[in-house]
Amino acid sequence: MLVLVDLDPIVYRAGFAAQSTEYLVTYEKDGEEIANWYNKAGLAKERVLELQGEGYQPIIEKQVTPEPVQNALYNVKSMMETTCRDLGVGLDSVIGFLTGKGNFRFDVAKEKPYKGNRDETHKPVHAQAIKDFMVKTYEVVISENCEADDLLSIYQHESRDRGEDSVICTIDKDLDMVPGFHYNYAKRVSYYIADCDAPVYFWRQMLVGDTVDNIPGIKGIGKKTAEKMLPFIDEPPHYTEYEMYEVVREAYLKEYGDRADDMIIEVGRLLWMQTYHGEMWMPPKPDTEWTYEDAR
Repeated sequence: MLVLVDLDPIVYRAGFAAQSTEYLVTYEKDGEEIANWYNKAGLAKERVLELQGEGYQPIIEKQVTPEPVQNALYNVKSMMETTCRDLGVGLDSVIGFLTGKGNFRFDVAKEKPYKGNRDETHKPVHAQAIKDFMVKTYEVVISENCEADDLLSIYQHESRDRGEDSVICTIDKDLDMVPGFHYNYAKRVSYYIADCDAPVYFWRQMLVGDTVDNIPGIKGIGKKTAEKMLPFIDEPPHYTEYEMYEVVREAYLKEYGDRADDMIIEVGRLLWMQTYHGEMWMPPKPDTEWTYEDAR
C-alpha cells in the first residue's frame, strides 16, 4: 500500500509541541508596574479587557521559548513511525507532501483574499529546520502552484487508476472529498470514503465555505444544516452530481443573486482538490451521471 502523508500539519504539530508560549500582561498601578504571566492567549486577552474596563492601559506581549531543535525532529520521527506502525507498512512505502511556492487559488479568489485571515508569523520556531529534516529523511514531494492537499488527491486518484491501494494520511477533513482509504494521524483512526459519498463532502463544503482558509459559503449554513440539505444515501440510487449542484445553486441564488454562478465557480475552484495537475474545476452539466472520471 502506498502511504501518502500530509506533512504540512506535522510541521506545525511537531514544532509547536517543542516550544512554549506565554503571554505577559503589564500595567501601571499607583506608579508601580504590575506584571502577570498567562499560558493561554485567551486568558491574557480576558485580563486585558478587565483592566481596560477598570481604567488601566495594559500591554500584552507574547514570549516564545523553544526547546532544542532535536526535540521537534524527534516529534516528527515519532509521528511518522506511529503512522507506519498503525498502517503496517515501512518507510519505503511512504511519500510525504509539503506545500511549496505559488498557489493558483490566490488568483482565483476575488470575493475574499484566500487565506487572508491567517497570521503568517504564527509558525513554529523550528519550522524550516523541520522541513529540511523531512526532505532529507523521507521521500518528499513539494507542490508548485497548488497545495500539498492537491498532490495527495492526485496521487490517490492515480493510484486507483493503476489498481493499487493507497491511503491519505492527514488531519484535514477537506480531503474527505477524495474517495479511498484515509488515516487521521492525530486520532489514529482509519476509514474509507466510498465513491458515492466523496462528492457529498465537496458539495456540503460548497454550502458551508471554509473560515480557516477565508473561503465564503452561505451565511447561516453550518455543518449540521449542510448535512440535512445533503444527507448521505446508504442505498442506490445515489445523488447525481447535478442534483447536488442544484441544491447548492438554489442556496447561492438566494445569497448572491445575479453573482451566484460566478461565486459557485470561484468557491468551487478554491475548495476542490485537484484530481490531475493543472485541473480547474467546473460545475457539472445537466442531466448527467457524474463520476470522478468525468471530472478528469
